[in-house]
Amino acid sequence: MSILINRKAVDYRRKNNQSGFTIIEMLVVALMVGILSAIAAPTWLMFANRQKVRTVNDRVYNAIQEAQSQAQLTSLGRSLEFGEHQGIPAYRIYLTSGGRPDDDNAGWQTLDVNGEINEGQITLQVIPPTSNSREHLEFDHQGVIVPEQDRNNNITEDNPFRVVVSSADETVIHCVLVRTILVSTQKREGDACFDE
Repeated sequence: MSILINRKAVDYRRKNNQSGFTIIEMLVVALMVGILSAIAAPTWLMFANRQKVRTVNDRVYNAIQEAQSQAQLTSLGRSLEFGEHQGIPAYRIYLTSGGRPDDDNAGWQTLDVNGEINEGQITLQVIPPTSNSREHLEFDHQGVIVPEQDRNNNITEDNPFRVVVSSADETVIHCVLVRTILVSTQKREGDACFDE
């Protein structure tokens, strides 16, 4: 059995064949890219939020160590305050003997790295050990955390001092717990931030 090939028809097709994609092929590819983007985008955003919260939480931990080191190096008591400066989590360290700075905008250092956190994207909450406790940490001249005391000079700490960092939608939560009696600092995640 032999197959006859018309060489003129083959040559004609080769000469008139234009390379490229049809509109339908382009639409199919665009649709596939759109579907893959819709699937991957939420996962990527969750990953990015988790990384930002973790970064800010690490910076909170480092700020506590920095305040303690400054107190030890200078032999002067230091206070560490957390808050928000222009909508971005921040901290400031100041001399305890000098009191809190008069200017509410003075001395704040943001807790983000290279400005990758936008206003309102990450929230920071300070939870003192008791409802009437101070909302900042104080270190004495040796870098030891000064515990809260009641009217009778009894140490009143049952709960740790907490700094909670979360994404704006609170799907990602990290925290740093500081216990003054044990003089320990711990990092935790999720529901473990509120245990005890």
